[in-house]
Amino acid sequence: MPDLNIAERIETASGIRVVLLPGGTFEMGSANGFDDERPIRSITLIPFYISVCPVTVAQYYRFCAATGYEKPVKFFNQYFWRKENHPIVHVTCSDAGAYCSWLTGITGMQCQLPTEAQWEYSARSGKDSNDYPWGRDFDASLCAHGLARKWAGTTEVGSYAPNGFGLYDMAGNVREWCQDWYAPYNASSVINPRGPQNGEEKVQRGGSWTDNYASDYRCSNRVCDYPENACGSTGFRIVVTSL
Repeated sequence: MPDLNIAERIETASGIRVVLLPGGTFEMGSANGFDDERPIRSITLIPFYISVCPVTVAQYYRFCAATGYEKPVKFFNQYFWRKENHPIVHVTCSDAGAYCSWLTGITGMQCQLPTEAQWEYSARSGKDSNDYPWGRDFDASLCAHGLARKWAGTTEVGSYAPNGFGLYDMAGNVREWCQDWYAPYNASSVINPRGPQNGEEKVQRGGSWTDNYASDYRCSNRVCDYPENACGSTGFRIVVTSL
């Protein structure tokens, strides 16, 4: 492979665009949210690359074609889920991890799911004042949501305006798997924090087209699911570091 930079290597191999975020210190969590969003902590992260959009159907199928990995099972009659530029859904956390392992192997870069801290920092654009990716208040025109109960399904990635870091779909469209096991925050872990080494459920972030409350789309909101579960409202994006 030619000597390309990280972003070019990832895009050449997978079709995924990634951007380098500067890292730094931000306030993670919320005093006005649910109990599991506390305590608020000043978190410091080193720079990292993150995908501009959730992984799409076309990008995931590229992995399936290259490896023979089984495509997601179609559980529901959802016309949207096989559209190439929509987020891949019906993937378990293990499926997302297998995708990351494949991309690591063919690029020589460490590709993985975001930690909760990386995800929240990315969603906030590094700004503590951003309760939502776009600012303090919920705006239904800025994401694919379920508040109107239209159950319209996913949208093409990048259909709404990006946040301050140039990232799309950080609220709505699909919830996104994180690498952390779900647990109360460790108040003493403040530099590149990760969840516990084991647990029962994995964290998901961001809200989806099925969620019914504005609070579901807040940057600090936490939900979880068993890692072998899959549904039509959950996908993933990747982060990348050097090996």
